[in-house]
Amino acid sequence: MMTETTPVRQLYPRQKEFLERLTNRHEPYMDGLTIRVPTDVILPTHEIAVVSIDGGAHDERYTLGDGGQIFRSLDIQNYHISLTVRRAVERVARSRGMQVIGNELMTNPVSADQVIPYIPHVAEVMREAMISALSKVARNERLMLRHRIGAILNRISGEANVTPDFRMQGSTTDRYKFDFSVMTAKHKRLLLDAPIPDPSSIAATILRQSDVRLLHLQDVKQVIAYDPSDHWPSSNLAQLQLANVPLVNVDQLEGMLQR
Repeated sequence: MMTETTPVRQLYPRQKEFLERLTNRHEPYMDGLTIRVPTDVILPTHEIAVVSIDGGAHDERYTLGDGGQIFRSLDIQNYHISLTVRRAVERVARSRGMQVIGNELMTNPVSADQVIPYIPHVAEVMREAMISALSKVARNERLMLRHRIGAILNRISGEANVTPDFRMQGSTTDRYKFDFSVMTAKHKRLLLDAPIPDPSSIAATILRQSDVRLLHLQDVKQVIAYDPSDHWPSSNLAQLQLANVPLVNVDQLEGMLQR
């Protein structure tokens, strides 16, 4: 879970002016002393990017940011906010002239004339930062799932019979890398993939599983294992079935191998 750290909020004298100017295009609203501005940018989590405006009490300097939306959204969806994920957000922020303070993506203080032109910039940085964060979350989830499946396979079949990252040519001239190859007690080779609910992971799994299936090899069996705790939408599971190989809940994998 994330640790909440909120910068000190200050009342600024031009909030009514900003609200009036923003109303022409957006539907801004007050949240305490903060102006929240819904934008036209849609985040990868299918949320609207909402930009926050704070400050102005001293020298009329203002700060814009995400109000903690990026990390809060990841937390609500039960993603682990690791140091790797946080650094991914920080890298995007620095490259676009922003910074991460506590759990908030923020600009450096700007003048009153820069506030409204900065709003689309901040929203776009939010989108880029969320994409970067989710790519790290997906990678971490995949590594954890592979480790879990590897432990199951080693326990059931013996480590000597389990080969991670096994390469094999399909019905075309392409060679594919499967997550695991397992030599079973019946001298069959089991090709196992463990995708995550990410479009590129799903597409790659369907491609290699389908291509090898077209070889019709009697001594090769295929299976796709998924972890239901990875928030799989039913549409994504339906896509995996297009490979036309057994689709197994990872919790049932051990029982399947023992049969």
